Amino acid sequence: MIKNMRRKRITITIREDVLRKIDTIIDGKNIRNRSNAIETVLAEKFKNNIIQKAVILGGRRLTKIGNKNVPELLIPVHGRPLLEHQIEKFKSIGVNELIISTGKYKQQIKDIFGNGDSFGLHIRYIDSEGSAGILNKIKDDVKGGFLVINGDIYIEDIDFEDMYNFHRLNKGQATILVATVENSTPLGSIFMKGNQIIDFKEKMKIQSYGAHLVNAGVYIIEQSVCKMKLPKHPMFEHDVFTELAKQKKLIGYQSSTPWIHLHSEKHLRFYEKRKLI
Repeated sequence: MIKNMRRKRITITIREDVLRKIDTIIDGKNIRNRSNAIETVLAEKFKNNIIQKAVILGGRRLTKIGNKNVPELLIPVHGRPLLEHQIEKFKSIGVNELIISTGKYKQQIKDIFGNGDSFGLHIRYIDSEGSAGILNKIKDDVKGGFLVINGDIYIEDIDFEDMYNFHRLNKGQATILVATVENSTPLGSIFMKGNQIIDFKEKMKIQSYGAHLVNAGVYIIEQSVCKMKLPKHPMFEHDVFTELAKQKKLIGYQSSTPWIHLHSEKHLRFYEKRKLI
């Protein structure tokens, strides 16, 4: 239910059978009347269709869990592959097509998830070189903003509706989820002015003053970015984001939810122990 938002009075005409269905969700407590019911249904409808296409950058790296090396998308989280948890989140925001930018562990992932039918969406596997190599291969398949995430990010608590609205409001060509850390040197350091990312430095050897913001591996990207001139085997961090930052077209979205990066068994156990996953 939407709270603390200004409302406007309107007059609408609606079919009787639809109105009867609306009446069935009025409980007098959470949904008090017809206006409240219609508002709730519409808000849920828009929430579940914010993004229809998502790209996962996965299948290139193994993570040692116990005595086994598993592809990052198959890291076991409560007995299920990480990718399955990600798919559940994607479906909740209306994603109906998932593209996995794969590497040499493609077949292990495909053996479990196939074309995605049994998981409720369509999955395509596209081989590409460099993390941003996928952009050129999908430039004719995407319209508007689409979601990109690194394969080892747990996304259950990310508010993609809010991130998407923020992306639209700030009119950037790409929006990066920004996390705060004590030491940014092993990661991609971000420097911001307001909501705009003004500089992006990947894995600095020395901690710079004030460099505590990092690339959290979750992006909303516009179709126009797919048409950028990129070098062979392009990387998001070095080739895409640095250029967009120079053009003042790169936006940073900061979230209050924990950033959960499952790039080792140590991190997995840390988050499990604290019940963050």
